[in-house]
Amino acid sequence: MAVACAAVLAAPLSRADPEATASLRGIVFELGTRRPVAGAEASVDGRPAAVTDDRGAFVVDSLPPGLHEVRVAAFWYEPLRASVTLTRSLEGRPFYLEPGLGALPEVEVVARVRREPSRQAMTRAELAAVPATAGDPLRAVTALPGVSAASDIDSNLYVRGGGPNDNAMYVDGIPAGYPYHFQGVASTFQADAIETLSFYSGGFPARFGNRTGGIFDLSTRSEVPDRFAGAFDVSLIASSLVVASPLPAPGLSVFAAGRRGYFDFVVPHGVRDTAVPRYDDYLVKVTLTGTGWGVATLEAFGADDTAVAQVRSRTDPSVQGEFDWRHAFHVAALRREPAGGGPGLSAVLAGTLSRQSVDLGQGYFFNESPESAYTRISGRLDAGAHRAAAGAEATVTRHRLDTYFARFPSEGQGTYSFSLLTKIRSTSRLMERQGGVWLSDRWEPNPGSWIEVGARADGDTRARRVTPAPRVAGRIAVARGLGVQAAGGLYLQPPQTLEVAPDWGNPHLASSRAWHGILGAVAERGGWVASVEAYVKRYDDLVTPDPAAIYANKGSGYARGAEVLVRRSFEERLAGWLGYAWAASRRRDAPGGDLRRSDYDLPHAVTAVGRGRLTKALTVSARWRWSTGLPYTPVTGQTADATGAAVPVFGAVNSRRLPAYHRLDLRAEYRVRFETWTLVPYLELLNAYDRRNLATVVWTSNYSGERRIRQLPRTLFFGLGATF
Repeated sequence: MAVACAAVLAAPLSRADPEATASLRGIVFELGTRRPVAGAEASVDGRPAAVTDDRGAFVVDSLPPGLHEVRVAAFWYEPLRASVTLTRSLEGRPFYLEPGLGALPEVEVVARVRREPSRQAMTRAELAAVPATAGDPLRAVTALPGVSAASDIDSNLYVRGGGPNDNAMYVDGIPAGYPYHFQGVASTFQADAIETLSFYSGGFPARFGNRTGGIFDLSTRSEVPDRFAGAFDVSLIASSLVVASPLPAPGLSVFAAGRRGYFDFVVPHGVRDTAVPRYDDYLVKVTLTGTGWGVATLEAFGADDTAVAQVRSRTDPSVQGEFDWRHAFHVAALRREPAGGGPGLSAVLAGTLSRQSVDLGQGYFFNESPESAYTRISGRLDAGAHRAAAGAEATVTRHRLDTYFARFPSEGQGTYSFSLLTKIRSTSRLMERQGGVWLSDRWEPNPGSWIEVGARADGDTRARRVTPAPRVAGRIAVARGLGVQAAGGLYLQPPQTLEVAPDWGNPHLASSRAWHGILGAVAERGGWVASVEAYVKRYDDLVTPDPAAIYANKGSGYARGAEVLVRRSFEERLAGWLGYAWAASRRRDAPGGDLRRSDYDLPHAVTAVGRGRLTKALTVSARWRWSTGLPYTPVTGQTADATGAAVPVFGAVNSRRLPAYHRLDLRAEYRVRFETWTLVPYLELLNAYDRRNLATVVWTSNYSGERRIRQLPRTLFFGLGATF
């Protein structure tokens, strides 16, 4: 049968004189994206004629001149019929196939990730489908169990009972520092620039260090373009552009992304008590492939933020006058990786320039300018069922501080009041040198089962201490599509810069420690994945305020919980997930002290995300989240100081809780396809039923009553995107 079909496809459609025949050379593209369609079948005058190759090309020879009916069909696409008049050979005639209703998403689906404990991966399609993210990949992660944002306008992430400073972000393997606009309003990376986002909520492997919370590992788009292509998005608050193109030299290509926010254009100047922000961010990559030396990439990314306002605080009389806040960081890096992500040597050399400045009220200011150099070299060797890896990394950072400001609040410091705290006048320099080495081996005795044993050792010249940290993780395939997995180990986190800086902190602090233990199971069937996981984290040597040493390693505590996630693949017409998380997070500020709720204690959270393609053009999605409210410290009374000013009397730390939070967000987008580009208008309704959620509680100027600060009201948001 196969021989017969091949003979039919190979046979000429006409026995005409070769000098009187013509050839049809066609290329089949997806309508609106110009992506080649491989495996499409081309028929001429009702007879099978050719099948497209990987470039979408096909050739039909020995056709008689004149009018011919051409039909092109491919799985997941609507068939195309076209009339073609041949007078001679027709070179490169394009045919555009429109995706059908059951077609895969516009964004390429990446290979299925290896199932690992406490790891979730989101593709560009999934990041874009979550409503109310404004193109922010980190805010999209809050739709997964075990992670939540600080508020509707604060993308700082709480992961399994830990705070934002417990997490680390890597961009293409490069530490990204503090990757947020305006202290957390949005991340500095747009979803269109991301290929995948891998998120470890705990139990991460030995190649990651210096954090006790979660790891966000962003991989930017790495496909090698064969033409100039891109996308743009214009909304009410920002515009972004992404482009990719081959360069004239063989194997050389460029990818660039940029975004500009324009609150400063749309908000009237001179508005009191409102900081009008201006922000932008960028990413540029030049990649060289096909040289026999692996993949070499020169990369730069960064952001720049400014906000200015006239402030008159109702709760703190010392905070008056002009508020000026600026933050910027710029990273440049050179990377080398093995071709295809296989075994071999990888290396990174990166430099970072940052600055943060705050001018507040009547003469208060805070200026910090860290400069750092980072290098990492690692290697992987595959031998039979074993995959061994080892690496080393080092960071040198020079900090410059110029301040007249109060210390920032620590975790659990519900008694924070700027006007009551001592202001620190400091001009200082701080040099930090940190390094780490790691080693791991993954053994895979059979498909679906593996165990990885690793160890890491980190140290720094300030503490003059090197601490080993063992790690272990594994998975056992107990049946087809069903696996049990576990992970555990020791995780270290050095103190924050201001906790060890001269005048500000204690230079003798050691790293905080956390032991992680994780046990779970994952079941897969068809396009469905269901997982359940339980975890426990034990904290020791946490940095807490100390009346004698300013800060000391006296804190301890734990976080424990369980998470359930049911997920349907985004390769399906109807997709999404439903997740539930239970957690308890407790802290003890000193030995023998009371065990209290941490600032990040969220006992219950439910998240549902759904996306459906109603027609070939119309896609709708929704997200609903419910969670218990965050804890806070109440004011139980007030006294007066020697000058007669009101002084608050605080209750037990985090003894009260905000009301439960819940919110529904909706999104609809409509794709209008042209031959070589696609227009995508979209509409989002945030907080659809106008739930009046609380962000926090502040106090009146004499501490006699509460003022409740509410989160976003119902908001209609629209924009226009395009790909070309």
